[in-house]
Amino acid sequence: MIAGKYRFFKNLALTLDIFAGLIAFYIGFVVKEFFLPYDIRGVNVTDEFWITLIISVIVFYFWSQRFNIYDSLNYKNFKNITLNTFYIITSSGLTLFTFFFIFRFQSISRIFISLYLVLSFFLIILSRLLMQYILRENRRQGVLKRNIIIVGTGEQAKEFISILQNHEFWRMNIVGLLDINEKFVGEMKHGFKIIGTIKELKQILLNQPIDEVVYAVSIDRMNNLKEVLDTCEEVGVTTRVTSNFFNMMISKTRIEHLNGLPILTYSPIPDFYASLIIKRVIDILLSIIVLIVFSPFFLIIAILIKLGSPGPLLFVQKRLGLNGRQFKMYKLRTMVENAETIKEEFQFKNEMSGPVFKIKKDPRITGIGSFLRKTSLDEFPQFVNVLRGEMSIVGPRPPVPQEVKNYEPWQRRRLSMRPGLTCLWQISGRSHISFDEWMKLDLKYIDNWSLWLDFKIIFKTIPVVLLGKGAY
Repeated sequence: MIAGKYRFFKNLALTLDIFAGLIAFYIGFVVKEFFLPYDIRGVNVTDEFWITLIISVIVFYFWSQRFNIYDSLNYKNFKNITLNTFYIITSSGLTLFTFFFIFRFQSISRIFISLYLVLSFFLIILSRLLMQYILRENRRQGVLKRNIIIVGTGEQAKEFISILQNHEFWRMNIVGLLDINEKFVGEMKHGFKIIGTIKELKQILLNQPIDEVVYAVSIDRMNNLKEVLDTCEEVGVTTRVTSNFFNMMISKTRIEHLNGLPILTYSPIPDFYASLIIKRVIDILLSIIVLIVFSPFFLIIAILIKLGSPGPLLFVQKRLGLNGRQFKMYKLRTMVENAETIKEEFQFKNEMSGPVFKIKKDPRITGIGSFLRKTSLDEFPQFVNVLRGEMSIVGPRPPVPQEVKNYEPWQRRRLSMRPGLTCLWQISGRSHISFDEWMKLDLKYIDNWSLWLDFKIIFKTIPVVLLGKGAY
């Protein structure tokens, strides 16, 4: 029931914020129409007005999710509310102006958008102050207050209690703890009294107003779970079971349902489905734009490659993608035609640790090839791989099969995300860092992935490419 109420207040907070944004948009439009000079009014109701409104709502929702505003309902004080709102409005504004610039929404007045953002800032602060008042009143009146008993006194129970105490929204009344050993009954543990044993649970539930029982024990003490579930089901009390049984270092836990069958899932990779869809859409749009805009320039490069040395225009190589799927990766050829055949002759010159082969002054590289590698222009055809879904704009670089055969088990986890054109390795020194550091950077990217991280990597990649840092 608490989860249902949480969803209600979460949706209420989102609705109030969007409503405040709509009011800001309307006021901004009225001010634009009646108080601004005609030549700077820009958008009107008949053309891009509704497009602007819809895009604004989507962008606002995206950044609100990015800052976890509604997941935590963290409205502690005015300073906290103001700072969070400022970050979201600023990020939304930068996104909107970038979007309008790229897609040339010339009829939209930048003054109108600026006015709308300023009004949104103040009205959304009011919206969140209202939500803060609603939450406070509900807590004061006991609407959200629920009596719970925690089964367990170990680290699992301690962690659960800490989460409840530190979370602004999930405050419940902990009636007491239960242990399997009656000799501990009456003692204090983690700030709460042990009020009985698991055997006494039924009697406690019959004699006290208990809303929920939380089963928080380690995996080696799960033998009593069925007894607790049966008892709570019999008397009509909700049971919650903490899922951190195995204390996983990386994997995130979630409950899934397959045709009614509940499945406890531990996943070591990001599982933000909506964000991953947006990532894919961005991949497609950017790839199309780059391929169309820069194709004439690369036609000239293609001619220079053919004139520089005999051989094909493209270098096609088998690489491993998501979870080891094999695909053909395309690059502009930067080496002599038989480069792979004579590779063994230069193994003793390898300057890279691990299974990767790199030589700073590789004699197999052609004249134009050196320039292409330094500027990363040889990677241009990989936008085709991105369009085909084999790669992404941002992600760990795809390895060759032979390289993966020599991976240590922990290094193979870098294949758990779709490979990309650029990643943390590219902006952290590239060939100047060791193989192990490279692998750790890829895993750091996977463990901390977000769309915001992708954007930061893309922006940091631009100067790295222009200056040719760490490339050879």
